[in-house]
Amino acid sequence: IKIMLEKEAFIRCHQSWIVNIHEIEEIYSGSAGILLSNSMEITISKRYRVQFKENILEKCHLVANGI
Repeated sequence: IKIMLEKEAFIRCHQSWIVNIHEIEEIYSGSAGILLSNSMEITISKRYRVQFKENILEKCHLVANGI
């Protein structure tokens, strides 16, 4: 499942959470968390912070360019 989701617009931010980047409303840098469109707030774990940042920038670039 993880391999299938990585090809789409999903990103892991915590051991317990994989989120759809299209549902992210806001990314909090100070508290290392995200706000989803359903008003749910999720913490980006220390383990996934660097990977999340790299992946979100890459995926947002691909989406913006229609790839």
